[in-house]
Amino acid sequence: MKTKEKADFLFYADLDECRDQLSTRRPVKHQESAIYKLNDWFKSKEFPAGTIMVLPTGSGKTFTAVRFLCQKPLSDGYKVLWLAHTHHLLEQAFYSFIPKDKTKGGYEVGFIQNKDDIKIRVVSGASNNFNVNQIKKTDDIIIATLQTITNAYKKNHPQLEEFLKSADGKLIVVFDEAHHAPAPTYRKLLIGDNSDDVRESLRERFPEIRILGLTATPTYNDEEKKGWLKEIFPQEIIYQAPIDGLILEKILAKPKITESKTHIEQELDERQYQRLVRDYEKDIPQKMIKTLAANKNRNQHIVDTYVNNKDKYNKTIIFADRFEQCEYLNKLLLDKNIRSDVMYSATGRQKANTEALDKFRNNEIDVIINIKMLTEGTDVPDVDSIFLTRQTTSEILLTQMVGRALRGPKFGGSEDANLVFFIDNWKQQINWAIWDSEKWGAGRAIADETTVSPPWDLISVKLVQDLIEKLGSGETITGSFNKSMPIGWYQVDFFRSNESRKSDGSDGKTKELIMVFEDNAKGYELLIEYLKDKNFEKFDDESIRLKDCAEEVNIWNQKFFQPENEQIDRDILRNIFRIALHIGQDKDNNPPKFIKFEERDKYDLDNIVKEYVEADYGPRTVDTKLRSLYDNPEQIWSTLYYNYDLFKSQYNSCVEWYLNGENNGKGIASEEERLVKILQNGTLQEKINACNSLAELAIEEEIHDSIFNLLQKIADENKGHELGFAAENAVKKILSQELTEEDKDRIKRRDGYLCLCCGEYSKRKLQVDHINPSYYKMDNSDDNLQTLCNKCNGLKGTETIDFRVNKTPLKESPTNLSFAKDLEFAEIKGIIDPGWWEKLLRRKINFFYHCGAVKTLRVDATGENFNFQYELHEGNPSEWILPHLQKMTISIQKTQKNLLESIPQPIISIEESKSDYLIRTNDAVIVAAKFALDEYFKHSVYMCQPNRAFRPVDYLGFYSHGKIDKHIPRILGKVEKVLLSKRGINNVEVDEKTRNELLNLLKSLEVKGSKNRIGYYH
Repeated sequence: MKTKEKADFLFYADLDECRDQLSTRRPVKHQESAIYKLNDWFKSKEFPAGTIMVLPTGSGKTFTAVRFLCQKPLSDGYKVLWLAHTHHLLEQAFYSFIPKDKTKGGYEVGFIQNKDDIKIRVVSGASNNFNVNQIKKTDDIIIATLQTITNAYKKNHPQLEEFLKSADGKLIVVFDEAHHAPAPTYRKLLIGDNSDDVRESLRERFPEIRILGLTATPTYNDEEKKGWLKEIFPQEIIYQAPIDGLILEKILAKPKITESKTHIEQELDERQYQRLVRDYEKDIPQKMIKTLAANKNRNQHIVDTYVNNKDKYNKTIIFADRFEQCEYLNKLLLDKNIRSDVMYSATGRQKANTEALDKFRNNEIDVIINIKMLTEGTDVPDVDSIFLTRQTTSEILLTQMVGRALRGPKFGGSEDANLVFFIDNWKQQINWAIWDSEKWGAGRAIADETTVSPPWDLISVKLVQDLIEKLGSGETITGSFNKSMPIGWYQVDFFRSNESRKSDGSDGKTKELIMVFEDNAKGYELLIEYLKDKNFEKFDDESIRLKDCAEEVNIWNQKFFQPENEQIDRDILRNIFRIALHIGQDKDNNPPKFIKFEERDKYDLDNIVKEYVEADYGPRTVDTKLRSLYDNPEQIWSTLYYNYDLFKSQYNSCVEWYLNGENNGKGIASEEERLVKILQNGTLQEKINACNSLAELAIEEEIHDSIFNLLQKIADENKGHELGFAAENAVKKILSQELTEEDKDRIKRRDGYLCLCCGEYSKRKLQVDHINPSYYKMDNSDDNLQTLCNKCNGLKGTETIDFRVNKTPLKESPTNLSFAKDLEFAEIKGIIDPGWWEKLLRRKINFFYHCGAVKTLRVDATGENFNFQYELHEGNPSEWILPHLQKMTISIQKTQKNLLESIPQPIISIEESKSDYLIRTNDAVIVAAKFALDEYFKHSVYMCQPNRAFRPVDYLGFYSHGKIDKHIPRILGKVEKVLLSKRGINNVEVDEKTRNELLNLLKSLEVKGSKNRIGYYH
């Protein structure tokens, strides 16, 4: 199966062509009734307008809504904003308006009248969906995730605003899974609330907007949520198909639930259990799933359950977890003379799967065993029973599996649906997903308010073999095989306490691997480059947990990666956290080592397939060559695939993808496809024009990666010719959307290698920022670029602030200027450093005015005193900020005083020689120092921990002075004040042993010609 790209989720076509290939599906009685009621609601002039259509799972909810939208609102000039909370629902909605296979026809949009064409776009944070900044006002239907639209709406995103305004009040919002609508974020989007800080809602801005909710579960036990549903949907439920009625009408099957106990004890380790408690949708670990799937007694029990009740269960789908389990169950059933077959995604199984499904449809077999292939999207007829071979915490997965048996006779199903759940004896209490027949949906064994996310499988970070095994044991390989292979991995090592984990050392240090793939490699590079310059005091702690730094980790995730619930790597937050731990605990803040998968290309089956196919090798030659590769001890194929047949099946699958990867059907051609055909068959001038048009299309919309590669190929093969120049210019035009390193350096040089907000001058910390962020519109012109440090750039986020401008664009004073968080994390080295204060104050004042308002600023932070003088550029009212700065000064002085008082008094100084100043422990001599010659210091204690940075402390640690001695010479060059003198040691009244220890300590530091310059410094 080919991986869907962004361009696959844009449909733009002539409606006359769609009408020629009109959908022939006819609504059944309850669907007709629902459409009739919806038409009445739409015709009415009752505002505010909001209603809910309730159709249970399996009764055609999405189809009914789409038919109504096409026949009425879209035909009457309305635009549609379709909102859903999962990507599965986005895709389901998209392919309800148009067919998945465009060659077979069946266009619901063909029912739209009074329009010439239709434009549908899927928008989310996923890499293969469109971004918010690609929404066009010419779009007719936007299908988007709730998270994406709510975030964009809060930020007044111009592209979303253009779409909303282009509807001219004629907008209908479809809220899929409407029982989620009362959640505060979504509720505020739709109808708003009374808060002053919340933007006007859609209904407040467009009073005649219509909101249609779709759900299978309309009831709540929570009265507050019921009340909000009525506020959002004032016409309440416009139509609800009664479940009992649908069962009586044979549209739905009657569920009969059986719990079959395996009497096998299972247990998760504490870490796995805690993780499962935090996030139900993680499901139980793959290692545990593998163990369950391999248990012969369990599998025998499953088979016996069917064999002993064959007349009851009849036609049955068994949902298994591993291909080995599928094969083993099938063997046991066949041994009992049960007609069965398997169906799972693996190399070379496409034909076998098709044959197995056909046999099941034609009643040639009674049982089909599969791995997630029959959860959705496959037309499975007259199923009598569903066997769920293990429990799951995923409500979505449970709903998909159970849904296969819920169709009644009128929809090609059975009267009764036998739902058989195999229950193990788990030692911990796990909140499994269960089927609730009364609500006709998945629920929880233990009632809770947990928001459920789609299920996902953990990707192994230990061995490449684990990944290949995953791909070969139940997951579909889509597109290029090489993209499924990691390009390498980061090796991170750090200290962790109270963790039940394997360690590579005896000192509690753990070593782990973070797999890196093509789609997240750049994100990791940018993240690590950014983190290298951060203050990692917080992460230099082996007891820190992810929740302790969730704010920082989430900010970095949003800055460098896609939203977490829209990523393939669902463990991204933990991976970011582990990288931060590695850098934070490294004494020099060194990044983790990246280990490139050097032999990756060597194990690219796509290249092997290309070589063999292009050479036109016959079957025997191919088999001989593949066996030679497999048996070669210098290759790893025999490690990755435990038998030759599996390896050969993988090869065959890649051959199928290589030969038939592109859709050869004759569907409605997109603009991109039309231009590619011209490139292939047109005249020279037509080809040149097509190159130019593809470049414009790539900039304006999106083109597939394969088309960009085609342009590069044409440019390379036609160098020196007109067509080559045209293709090369097209490639350059597309690439011009990205800033080069030369571009970045030019902007930094223009800005004097300074952060235009705070004045930071460290080149390592400087970045080029888009004044009007690329989140809104890609603009790489010099006028839209400015130099900021990583701190200021992160704070600016997606706001539009031009720090090159010295006059505020604001019309009234901002209401808030807070220093609380900065002071909370302030350290002694900042409190006593005027440069630190200057950057902080410049940053705060400039952000306050939304421009480069500060003309001059000078700080005096002597001891407990704190004074500063500043001058603003003309046009920035000083009275706006003055009250905030007065409050801020008091807070700063208080924080400064508390920090300084927290530091112990000096133990030995130049002037004083009293034994009371010396603290002696069993394992260390800790020397406190008085900075008598530094006007910014009163007193301080500095100490060194092994393998840690030098830093001020407010406690005494137990570290041998031998370990301290080892590290001090490295930093001696940075020490500028006399902290301890030989005269002071000789005069102090201490025992001789202690005196000698102090003198030895001093002696070890006598470098650079100064016998008096010693100390600890950070």
